[in-house]
Amino acid sequence: MNQFIDNQEEDDFVSKTQLKNQSKELKKFGLKLTELSDEKLKSLPIDDVTLKSLLDYKIITSNLARKRHLMYIGKCLRNEDQQAIESVLSNELNSNLKQKIQVSPIDNLADSLIENTEETINEILFDKPQLGRQKLRQLSRNTINAKNEQKKLQSFKKLKAYLKEFY
Repeated sequence: MNQFIDNQEEDDFVSKTQLKNQSKELKKFGLKLTELSDEKLKSLPIDDVTLKSLLDYKIITSNLARKRHLMYIGKCLRNEDQQAIESVLSNELNSNLKQKIQVSPIDNLADSLIENTEETINEILFDKPQLGRQKLRQLSRNTINAKNEQKKLQSFKKLKAYLKEFY
């Protein structure tokens, strides 16, 4: 019977190195949480003490005090369900990505105009004959031949604005 208890104690044994690594991971996770906005922090499934410590971290300006407070945040996070917090953050991130991925048909049309100009112009003019062939060519050519990224972006916006007038 004593052997059984000894084996169980050995299984539950956590070394100092493992404890230190766990605390470092919690501090990293806490630092990641401090970068979130106040609204996102308040929407997380954490208790009030942890929330207050995360909000207070943003106020602290002294480097040494921030370091100490980050250790306190790690201590507070020991009582929290890290997987639940990460799942809420990943769900929010996925919903934000889905919103960004949804591209308007005007963007697709402008992109295809830049890639194969003449074919796309013919298709567009078949659908919307009130558009000007010369204007479409000029706007797409300006976008393609722009010297720097800023001018390219400006030209692309002009092209999209022209397409939006008729779509």
